[in-house]
Amino acid sequence: MSTALFIATVLCIVANAGIAIADFAKAELVLHNSAEVHVAPRALPYLATAKAAGAVGLLIGLTAEPWIGVAAGIVLTLHRCRLRPHTGPERIKPPRGETQHGYRLICPGDHPMDGEFAMSERTEEYDAVIVGARCAGAATAIALAGRGLRVLVIDSARFPSDTLSTHLLWPSTMAEIHALGALPAVEDAGAPRLPTAEAVLDEIAWRTPYSPVSGIDYAMCLRRSHLDAALQRTAVTAGADLRQLCRATSLIWADGRAAGVVYVDEDEREHRAVAPVVIGADGRKSMVAREANAQIPLISSPSGRSCYFAYWTDPRNDQRHIASQWRVDGLLGTAFPCDGGHTLCLLQPPIDLDEEFRGRKVTDAYLAGIAAIPGLARRLDGAEMTSRVRSCTGIESYFRRSSGPGWALPGDAGHFKDPVTAQGIRDAYRYGRLLGEELAPVLRGGDPDPDAVDTATAAWARRRERECVEIYQWTNFLASGTPPSPLEYEVNRRARDRAGYAATLGDIYNRTQPPSAMLPMTALPGLVYNATRRASLRKVAADLRTQSQRLRSDRRERRTLERISPSAPTTTGSSRRIPWAAVR
Repeated sequence: MSTALFIATVLCIVANAGIAIADFAKAELVLHNSAEVHVAPRALPYLATAKAAGAVGLLIGLTAEPWIGVAAGIVLTLHRCRLRPHTGPERIKPPRGETQHGYRLICPGDHPMDGEFAMSERTEEYDAVIVGARCAGAATAIALAGRGLRVLVIDSARFPSDTLSTHLLWPSTMAEIHALGALPAVEDAGAPRLPTAEAVLDEIAWRTPYSPVSGIDYAMCLRRSHLDAALQRTAVTAGADLRQLCRATSLIWADGRAAGVVYVDEDEREHRAVAPVVIGADGRKSMVAREANAQIPLISSPSGRSCYFAYWTDPRNDQRHIASQWRVDGLLGTAFPCDGGHTLCLLQPPIDLDEEFRGRKVTDAYLAGIAAIPGLARRLDGAEMTSRVRSCTGIESYFRRSSGPGWALPGDAGHFKDPVTAQGIRDAYRYGRLLGEELAPVLRGGDPDPDAVDTATAAWARRRERECVEIYQWTNFLASGTPPSPLEYEVNRRARDRAGYAATLGDIYNRTQPPSAMLPMTALPGLVYNATRRASLRKVAADLRTQSQRLRSDRRERRTLERISPSAPTTTGSSRRIPWAAVR
């Protein structure tokens, strides 16, 4: 070996060993260089290991086996040639042939101060930034991106993935999916159509078909991993820039308005995205609601039930077209046939029984609860539980203030109902879509008037309150966890005996009839009379007093919501236009 080759090999060994040590230590210089060439910090230990192995191979080749040194040199060379740079936040890409809105890097800077934008080198500009990529976020993104607007959607999860949900889709929910253009993708997931609703109170049973909504007369129960993926693919195809594994940490404020979002990617690198409106579709623990001081509800109601559910095999092919619910005393259970040949079985006991479900006791308590509901136990006869029991406890239903200067809260971030009536997904899709439709004409043109943006979001928020408050209050009644009353028994007997009345009850769940249709004044005398024949007059009178008090309380609550809910845009600072043109 020549002296020059010997010296070059020694220098190569020392250099690779030194760089490997610096990579292992994640030295500041290494991190800086890695950021410039877009190499993720999480890749450094692997690179360090490769370099250290190469150095050892060269040393062995120099002192013992030359062929090992040659092999190490080749591997090091190939390794450097094949190294691929990190490309930033992980995105869900559109199908081949589709386009996806990109973003532009702006000038360096820091956080905004005194109402002026100071942009960092990772600041991106959009027409709307959406935090949360599941039901409400995907629906809003579809409505906005489908109208040609630049939309960024970020979510801390990796998709497809599951989330806690009852995931029953009424025909009105399926109609919203159809309106969003995602119905074929949802149907392709393989869940059975459920054209029949069944309710059983003790042994009083009734069944009914659904009234069609936009021509759809069937329900469906689809796991969230499949459901969310279908809507996200639709959003990306529409042009939305959807990034997973990105966690929003704070809002950017300018002149008292929400003007963007600070978020970190999976490598904890900070990014900033600015937009005329920030949409918080990030659930009950919404960061956007917290940052906007909207986390305290306008009105709220604690649930009297907890929720426990698991998936079961379903050998009952004759029952896989029916969505069923049973009530016995305070227990409520359901069986919803879903995708994969399984059935979703929910148990919603009164919160008084929560202690029986603590910790390792949850599976035994869940099975005991099913056994205490004879109809549900018969429905699951021959089935096997294939998942662990999941739970949702400490449930509180609410309306939050859902719009403000530069921000809006669709989905559970702004309004949540107990899962007992399975209304959350329908409302997330519907009001996410309507929010996008309300904002799209205001955002077009690239320099929207802040007051016009806030007027649009305020009108949208008031519409949701008006349209949802009655079903919210009826849901709270069903979620009280109390045993059925004499009048409830008569309502179910009437549905058993009269198909038209059963259809009315089914349509309340389907949102084609209001809850007030359950007790029309023409039917009330007969229900009371029949109740007195089967229960004591004292119990019936107490039931009437309770129902009357509930109705009065509901009216007071609706007036309270109307009074305290902001009816016009509210700003905390100057309402002058944000200089979006200067940002570009």
